[in-house]
Amino acid sequence: MIEQDVVQNAPTPPDNKRPWIGWVAKPLLLLLTGVLLIVALGGAQRMGWISAGGGSVSAAGGDKPSRYICPMMCTPPQSEPGRCPVCGMPLVAATGGGGNLDKLAVHIEPAARRLANIRTVRAKSIPLKRNIRAVGEIAYDEGSLATIAAYVEGRIEKLLVNYTGALVKQGDPMALVYSPDLYAAQVEFVESKRALKAAAGSSLPRVLESQRALLDGARQKLLELGMTETQVRQLDRTLQAHSRIYVAAPIGGTVIERLASEGQYIKAGQPIYRIVNLSTVWLMLKLFPDDAAHVRYGQRVEAEVQSLPGRRFSGRVAFIDPRVDPKTRTVAIRVVLPNHGGVLRPGDYATASIEVDVLPIGDSTNGADNPTTRSARNVLVVPRSAVLLAGDNSVVYVETEPGRFEIRPVVLGPMTGNQAVILRGIKPGEEVAISGNFLIDSQMQLDGNPSVIDPSRAKIKPKKKKGPLELDQIEVASLAGRAGVDLERLYEAYFQVQATLAGDQMVRAAQANALLSAARALLQAGDLPDELRSLVQVIADNAGGLQEGAIAEARLSFKPVSKAVIQLAARARGANARGPFLHFYCSMVKGGQGDWLQLSKPLANPYWGSKMLRCGKQVHQLPVAARPTQGAIR
Repeated sequence: MIEQDVVQNAPTPPDNKRPWIGWVAKPLLLLLTGVLLIVALGGAQRMGWISAGGGSVSAAGGDKPSRYICPMMCTPPQSEPGRCPVCGMPLVAATGGGGNLDKLAVHIEPAARRLANIRTVRAKSIPLKRNIRAVGEIAYDEGSLATIAAYVEGRIEKLLVNYTGALVKQGDPMALVYSPDLYAAQVEFVESKRALKAAAGSSLPRVLESQRALLDGARQKLLELGMTETQVRQLDRTLQAHSRIYVAAPIGGTVIERLASEGQYIKAGQPIYRIVNLSTVWLMLKLFPDDAAHVRYGQRVEAEVQSLPGRRFSGRVAFIDPRVDPKTRTVAIRVVLPNHGGVLRPGDYATASIEVDVLPIGDSTNGADNPTTRSARNVLVVPRSAVLLAGDNSVVYVETEPGRFEIRPVVLGPMTGNQAVILRGIKPGEEVAISGNFLIDSQMQLDGNPSVIDPSRAKIKPKKKKGPLELDQIEVASLAGRAGVDLERLYEAYFQVQATLAGDQMVRAAQANALLSAARALLQAGDLPDELRSLVQVIADNAGGLQEGAIAEARLSFKPVSKAVIQLAARARGANARGPFLHFYCSMVKGGQGDWLQLSKPLANPYWGSKMLRCGKQVHQLPVAARPTQGAIR
């Protein structure tokens, strides 16, 4: 019994299959758990419980993209998702815009810049010309056109010049005319002459005076009937009246029209010949208004005639029609051409070339808002490839610092060759992208920033610069003649106004009129350059405001006058100028532009007077020109 119990209580030997099942079941259980977890996460994502960007995006509040871009750049960035209304492609969310705080520029690394082949050049201000070409017709100079007409009734006995194109000299006989009226007038003169001679022995002065008056009247009557002074003197010498008399040419030239024939009876005033002097001719041009705006009186014109190859004729613009022809929408330009040797024939056609400034007269350059800074010589230019155009929008990309390309909306001027004139938007010396700028603009669009398609948000109002008036250059030329005297007279009148305002006194009418009179005299000078003329015009326009209203209003009108006078003194002085001018500036003047000139120290502030008479500082000393030049400044 004891042995049997021992045997029954002994441990049971282990089963060989149970460990293998445990080793397989545990990995399967872990794999099943992972699959279930992935399925659960997918379902939660589809249900919107979590976002596809992970927990960090959800924690940030699940912000949606604010701008959606067309991949083909057909339209400006949209605020709602959907499809492009132009090409129908799905709009994509703008990327990179949320972290880019610079909304007006793109930052490009050097490696990316090399791959995109981005190159830049400097914008420069240069004198730039362009040629206007036009075809015109050569015409007679109407100022040298004359008509030979009959002074009395009669019959043409003989035409000494019986064909058109004949060359005649002044005083040459043209036709032999029979006129009974002219014969009767000659007889009256002869009888008056004889009567005066017979009365010479009379002792009555009244009789002699009456006979002399009759003789003078008879002489004048002959002149009125068409006889020349030479013919009257001959009649006075011979005392023989002729029923037939020669009609003489009043000017020398070419007969362009014969209006009568031999044996024809004519009436008083009826034309017989037309003569024109072809030493000068007119070239009549028709220009479009935008081209005519560049042409000025006296401008040089080069002309070529097809019948005279290789020869060029130079002339000057004598007339610019102030109106536009409503039918052709053109402006008539008249050019006077010297016709040496008579080789230019009226009725022929000529090709004219006019070299003009790229901007119209008085137009502004480089965003100059003040007309006193306008110049028709230097213009700001960039290569045409630097400008991106889309409709009415024009932009360039300026590299303000290495790798930073800023969008700049610009106002374009004329395009000349491979250069574009920039009126506003950039400054001389700034680096503009000329290659790869399309890629830069594409990145701006993808970032939802202003671009060539939608540059409106890049239009930032420029900050008003504070500080003294900046002078581009101080090159004082001496102006001789009457213009130089009037220029120094203008400066003298200006200094009187400055001293009056510094003394807290109203500008007297005589002082303002003296300034206005000097400005108007300069404007009437024909040899005053255009850039100086525009400055003098500003002075003339504002001189009247110096004596109107209170002293505060006079000081406001004094600002543009001072600005124009300073810029004028930096360019020109009269030949009789004696000393330099001192340029002062006060930063405490309300609204800025606290500039003025004085002849000498101490400083006397015309904008504050006794309140702050010594407020300001000297900025420049404008010298006197070294060499006088006659006429225009070059």
